[in-house]
Amino acid sequence: MRRSIGGYAEVTRYERGVAEGVAEKLKTQAGIHTRDILAWLEAQMGPGPFFNGATFGWADCAVAPFLNRSVAIGLGPAEGSPLQQWHARISELPCVPGDLCRVRGGREGAGRDDGQSVPER
Repeated sequence: MRRSIGGYAEVTRYERGVAEGVAEKLKTQAGIHTRDILAWLEAQMGPGPFFNGATFGWADCAVAPFLNRSVAIGLGPAEGSPLQQWHARISELPCVPGDLCRVRGGREGAGRDDGQSVPER
């Protein structure tokens, strides 16, 4: 998956592979791989609002950067899907906006030390 997303960025951000006709193949493959992973992630979700159940936990921390990147490049979950609703929920948490900012290329909010940067054990 990492290779597909990296390839996607090379094509969309740096416009590499366009002349060789590789760009569309990379975009297509990145979309397929991302949809597969999003479907798998959605299947891992339980009945609670977070992957960990009722509270934000380590699983949410692991998924957030990947999903933030997917959303940022236009390959996020379907509108109204449980995974999209989860993403909206975590985007409101004080520990996540710093990650979102880094994904978008900024530094505002990066390196937060508000006591909520990692979930409680």
